[in-house]
Amino acid sequence: MSRKEIIPIIFGSIVLLLYYWMIISDKESGLTSFLFVLFPFILIWIVFSILIHGKFEGKELGEQEEWGYTDKDKNELGVF
Repeated sequence: MSRKEIIPIIFGSIVLLLYYWMIISDKESGLTSFLFVLFPFILIWIVFSILIHGKFEGKELGEQEEWGYTDKDKNELGVF
């Protein structure tokens, strides 16, 4: 993973853990509500950063293949 992918993931994880800790410890305040409202935007940021900066490292599909698993041989699946 590149740095551009890791920063949103770490930030989103910290915000989620902070929110969870505040809910569990009964320290609900305006900050808890703010984190609840903010988290969907952080989640969208995470998704976009992975889609934009992520690299696919799997095997490309062949001519007559519609989908596939990279960890199994297609003969082992028994559907072809």
